[in-house]
Amino acid sequence: MKTCPDCKGAKELHGYACPGFRPITIPCSLCMGNGEVPESVIEAVEKGKAMRADRLARGLSQREESARLHISPVELSHLEGGRPA
Repeated sequence: MKTCPDCKGAKELHGYACPGFRPITIPCSLCMGNGEVPESVIEAVEKGKAMRADRLARGLSQREESARLHISPVELSHLEGGRPA
């Protein structure tokens, strides 16, 4: 198991919610609040980052790339984020 790349092992994420931009804390959705993920998840995140970098280097939007790959833009977003489609 490796430290979660999203929450950095904190098991939760911090942000702001409307109205009034109140601070909120939510469980990390990548590690499900455990702070650790299997190495396969780390590999998926790294592959997704590489996919996104390649797409941007070619000057394509997510919409253009998803059409080229015959998948929905949402699926491409999930792949580039290292999450299951």
